[in-house]
Amino acid sequence: MGFSNQLFVLGILFASYTQPKIVAPDVFSTETPTGPATTAQRRYPSEIQFGTENVRLSMAEATVLKVLGQPTKIEPFQDPNLPADIQLRRWLYPGLTLEVAGQEGEGYISAIAIESEGIATANGLQVRDSYATTLLVYGHPNVRESLGGDRTRLIFFPRRGGNWIQIDLEGDRVIRIEFSLPT
Repeated sequence: MGFSNQLFVLGILFASYTQPKIVAPDVFSTETPTGPATTAQRRYPSEIQFGTENVRLSMAEATVLKVLGQPTKIEPFQDPNLPADIQLRRWLYPGLTLEVAGQEGEGYISAIAIESEGIATANGLQVRDSYATTLLVYGHPNVRESLGGDRTRLIFFPRRGGNWIQIDLEGDRVIRIEFSLPT
C-alpha cells in the first residue's frame, strides 16, 4: 500500500474513533482514540441517557407509577407551543418534577427536572455537582447563556432534532437539571 493510501486509511481510522457513535436511538458513545475512557479520565458512563436511574423520557406513565408511586401533587398545564387538545400534567415528587403528556392513564414522560440533591441523572450528575463534573459527564454544551448574576444555563443537543438537556448553574454549581423531548 502506498504512503498516500496509508495516510488515507489512518485518517479514516482516526475520524471513526473521534466521532460520536450511536449505541442505541438515544445513547451515544464518546470513546477516546485509545478506547473507552478510563475511570481516571471520566467518572461516569460514556453514554448519554435521558433521565434518572429509574425514570427516562418517553417512559409510560403506568411504569413510572410502579417505580416511583403516586406523585405528591399533580398540576395540569398547557404548553403554548403545542395544540390545546394535548393533555399535559406536572407530577411533583420531592426534588423531582415530571411532565406527562397524553390522555390520563396512557401518557408518557415528556420532561424530567431534577431540582434537589440526592437524585442523580442516569449518567451520575446531581444538583450541587461542579461545572467541571458537568463537562466530564456531558462534554461541552451546544449553548451557554447568562441568566443574570452568577447564574448560567448550559444546553446540550446530543443529536439533531432530538432530546435535549438543560443544566442551570449558580456560580460553579449545578442547581437544576432538565431533560426534554423536542416539541
